[in-house]
Parts: sequence; C-alpha cells; structure tokens
Amino acid sequence: MAFLRLKNSSKRVKVDDPADELREHSWEIHSNGYVVCRETVRVGNTSVRKSTYLHRLIMEPGREQRVRFKNGNPLDCREENLYVVGPPDEPVEETTTSD
Repeated sequence: MAFLRLKNSSKRVKVDDPADELREHSWEIHSNGYVVCRETVRVGNTSVRKSTYLHRLIMEPGREQRVRFKNGNPLDCREENLYVVGPPDEPVEETTTSD
C-alpha cells in the first residue's frame, strides 16, 4: 500500500503500489469528493479539458458501468476497496460478408 499526494489538499489518497502511470499525473480532490486528474489536451486546433478519475483508471469499467467504494471512502482507491456495478458493455459482433 502507498499514498499519492493531492495538489489541492493536505490529504493523501490510498492506493496499491502506485505504477509510474499514476505518479506522472497531478491528482486533486474534485468538489464531488473523488480524486481526479484534469489535463488540457489538444484536438486539432482546439484545446479540450479532460478529467480522469483515479478509481475509474484503476478498475477500467465499461462505459455504462460504475465504480463503487466498499468502505465509502473515495480517498481509498486500493483495488480491494473498489468494485464495478452496472451492465457489462455488450461485445461487438463480428460481421462476415459472403461473396
């Protein structure tokens, strides 16, 4: 277990052994209480704000799925404290064409 620093708080977020991917981001507490990384990304000639939530990055749920905290603490992002709920993404059916 390890802790990641948050740029807008003296609190720290609890994670499993943090990979370099987690350490290279600047994490903060969002007003909703979740840990988020906000980045500006260039898309063509436009700048777009992108928010990545730590608990979603760790669990990689489908689009329609949600990540919940077993102990209710959004600052405890250890994998053992997270679980995914909701419908699984439907698999993409492969289509074949016949000549």
